[in-house]
Amino acid sequence: MPPPRDRPDPWTRRRAALTVRSLVATVLLTFGLATCGTLPSPTPTNLASPLGEARTIPQPDGSIRIEAVSARALPDQPYLFPVFTHCGFTANAFDFDGSFWSIADGPAAFAVQGGNPPKGIDNPEDLGVIVAVGPDQATWTSRQGIRLELIRGPSDVQVFGCD
Repeated sequence: MPPPRDRPDPWTRRRAALTVRSLVATVLLTFGLATCGTLPSPTPTNLASPLGEARTIPQPDGSIRIEAVSARALPDQPYLFPVFTHCGFTANAFDFDGSFWSIADGPAAFAVQGGNPPKGIDNPEDLGVIVAVGPDQATWTSRQGIRLELIRGPSDVQVFGCD
């Protein structure tokens, strides 16, 4: 007859299984709560209120200096963003995340830099969606789906009026 084997107490096995399950549940819950607050909303939201009144400062050459007043934006969060497009995309068109943004070089930049906007961008204003995709990169998509790559510029710009 073989010698009796030592068997763990059934309660010890249950306790070990409960401990492992509790640990897994705790890790999953912690991870879920930690990422829950940082995931962007899939639908565009409104931007935060500006940090102050937009100031226009007349310059001796007839231009106007304008300071950015936009609040900080969350990365990868889509925001509703209306752009005045009647005069094309001027240097002050995109006041976003505390800076002015300009259209990156490329075919889209050539098509939209002067005069009225091209087909696919509403005139005189287009309610598009803007997203910060990097510290100095953003995208703006028109209501009709035209996407522009933007690069961060200065916190103030100088522009001339438009007819």
